[in-house]
Amino acid sequence: MIKQFQFIEMTKYPFIILLYLLVSLTSANAYIDPGTGSFIIQSILAFIAAVGFYLGYPLRFIKSLFKKKKKKKKQKTKLKKKKN
Repeated sequence: MIKQFQFIEMTKYPFIILLYLLVSLTSANAYIDPGTGSFIIQSILAFIAAVGFYLGYPLRFIKSLFKKKKKKKKQKTKLKKKKN
């Protein structure tokens, strides 16, 4: 019982400190210039392009596997029609 009470006491203080910090926030007076904004946009686009190139080959490989299966099915149906 005493250990449980001590744990509650210990976890209470960080919450009180966090609450104090959230209530006492002040403005930062920060400025993001257009160069920084364009750098952020450029970084996001570069990341998307890198992921696209990275996943490009595996996606093409998977698509080619499905295309091969479709071709085999078409060939089988053509052969069945010719036999009939």
